[in-house]
Amino acid sequence: MRIIIPLIVFNVLYANTLDNKNIFEISRGNNHVVIQKGQQIKINNDKRKLFFQGYNPVSNTITVKDISYKVFYTKRKKLEYRLSEIDRIKLRLDNTFNRALLLWYPNIFVHVVPQAVIGGIITGIAVVITGEKHIDPSKGALSSIFYPMMIYIMGNGFINSWPTAKKLGKGEWLSISLKGSNAWKIANE
Repeated sequence: MRIIIPLIVFNVLYANTLDNKNIFEISRGNNHVVIQKGQQIKINNDKRKLFFQGYNPVSNTITVKDISYKVFYTKRKKLEYRLSEIDRIKLRLDNTFNRALLLWYPNIFVHVVPQAVIGGIITGIAVVITGEKHIDPSKGALSSIFYPMMIYIMGNGFINSWPTAKKLGKGEWLSISLKGSNAWKIANE
């Protein structure tokens, strides 16, 4: 019995990865477009910039990741859209990699500074509560607060800086209609 359950779980997980493809091919006449995992898209007339994650030909859905920056965290949400719900897909054409490469390091400070201010306030409150006269974050009660907080703040800044730097700018977008007389066809169907 112990062997059967992991095998069933493995088979279900493996079957799900077989159904989901990391590319989405669409064409119209001699024009072909391939949308790859991680590429920015917009769906219908929505202004949100989404990151393409995969296409499932069995359920006829595409999966995207919505990344929105909040002051203390970055919210990541996976969304699924049925192709029957989508009128058009807009595909970002400009090279966001170079822009993100240049803005990644300065963008770390955008993520770190608000959290560091709150961290400083929390550390100050801890100093008042503990009554320590000399502030030394490597000794005493402050070390149990200071180091985990700094690791969280810096880790959060490094992890979240790249996707938010990639989303900056208006960009150049190619509009691909999936319905109507000018519709593109899905190459995988």
